[in-house]
Amino acid sequence: MKIELDLEFAKDNGLEMAIRFGYLKANPKSTKKEISDALDFIFPKPANKDEFETVWKLYPNKKGSKSKAFAKYRKLKKEIREIIPSAIKREMRTQQWSNGYIPHFTTWLNGSRWETAFENPGFKTEIPLDAYC
Repeated sequence: MKIELDLEFAKDNGLEMAIRFGYLKANPKSTKKEISDALDFIFPKPANKDEFETVWKLYPNKKGSKSKAFAKYRKLKKEIREIIPSAIKREMRTQQWSNGYIPHFTTWLNGSRWETAFENPGFKTEIPLDAYC
């Protein structure tokens, strides 16, 4: 690729700062596609509605605001969005969720609860995962 950039600086400080301080320089021979690909790598596109619908169907509590949940979900980084389905499935096996306390999806997202889904020791493994799907 003909784009020179310091990815760490751009990710930490944003594109505007990267350009201002010279951390993003396009070779005059760079194509628009190469520049676009470099920018997409630094600033991934938000989730689309179909991706959200798949996760929404998986989440057992539908009582919260779907539009607020989508607004929060689409802002998450792609790496986080990729682990959310497995985190939800893991949460389904916890004592808390099996006892009926399942937060609204927006609350779950706002609390970054995918981070603790893999640390939670309170599993009830006798509940089959497909019981919730």
